[in-house]
Amino acid sequence: MNQNENGNSSSNISWGKKLGYVGTGVVIGIVIYPFVKKTIAKVQPKLDQWLDDLTGKAEGFAEKASDLVAMAREKLKGATDVETKASGNGHDHKHDHDHDHGPKKTSTGPRVQ
Repeated sequence: MNQNENGNSSSNISWGKKLGYVGTGVVIGIVIYPFVKKTIAKVQPKLDQWLDDLTGKAEGFAEKASDLVAMAREKLKGATDVETKASGNGHDHKHDHDHDHGPKKTSTGPRVQ
C-alpha cells in the first residue's frame, strides 16, 4: 500500500491549513527575530573573547610543546655525541674524505683487526 491509499498524503491537507502553517511561521519569525538578534548581539562579544582566550591558550601550549621537543632533541644529540666520542669513532676535525673505521680487509681472507 502506498501513502495515497492510507489517506496520509499531503494532498489531503486543505489550502487553509497550509496557509495557516505559513502564517504561523511568519508570525513566529517576526516575533522571535528581534529577540534572537538582541541575544546574538549580546553573546557575540563574549563568544569572540572566549575564542580569543582559547586560541591564546592553544598557542601557549604549542610553544611549550615546541620547547620541550627542542630540549629533547638537544639532549638526545648531546647523548649521541658523547657515545660516539667515547667509542672512538668520533672525529674532532672536519674533512671531505671518507674513513673506514671498521675492521680492515685483507686481500685473501676475512677481516682482521
